[in-house]
Amino acid sequence: MRVFQISILSILIGLISCSKPEGEGGKGIISGVISYDRHDHNNKLINTEIAKKEKVYIVYGENTSFDDDVDSYTDGSYHFDYLRKCDYQIIAFEDCNTCDSEKQEVVYEISLDKNKSEASNIDITLRKEVAVDDGTGVISGRVWTQQYSGLTPIGNPYIDELQRVYLVYDTDSAHFDRVDTDANGYYSFSNLIQGNYTLFAYSGCAGCGVNLVPKEVTGSIASKGGELVLDITIEQH
Repeated sequence: MRVFQISILSILIGLISCSKPEGEGGKGIISGVISYDRHDHNNKLINTEIAKKEKVYIVYGENTSFDDDVDSYTDGSYHFDYLRKCDYQIIAFEDCNTCDSEKQEVVYEISLDKNKSEASNIDITLRKEVAVDDGTGVISGRVWTQQYSGLTPIGNPYIDELQRVYLVYDTDSAHFDRVDTDANGYYSFSNLIQGNYTLFAYSGCAGCGVNLVPKEVTGSIASKGGELVLDITIEQH
């Protein structure tokens, strides 16, 4: 659990008691904006974005359960209104790959008093873990075949029979996905997050000691929804 203390009182919480019960019935406001820090499975930060329709909870005083909740708006904002001057906890849940429940609380402790009845910048950032195919990016291209005689290319590259293309994310040791080209040599991978990618198809290789070797190309999707075009040319011996 991550806990943040935002003290609007100038004295320690717990040394005074509230003159009235916590909760609705006053003029106090607690508000802010909630966002995601999106991480891949290698714990690399991909990007930060507004959290839409994320549940935010409030606890009044020393209560042991949630007293109310709201969903963040499309701009990530949330607010609790008509609060009395007293102590509150604002709680949201973020991803946690080391937790049994795969979630953990993010807690902000807030006090409203007679001098400050509004806490308007209680911004919350939550960790969100995303899969490689939890994005909007696209990588596409064509696979060409170059005929060789020994080490000498013959003619121009051409579209041959269907080829299988493999996609590797970042520094992963295994491919994440694979597709076959269509009759015109095209392939496409969609719904990709930002990051570095390696694509390969198996190619002939003169003097390599094996019949086929991976022919690789690399590139990056630099922004959300980015499109990357990578052609691969394999050898035919």
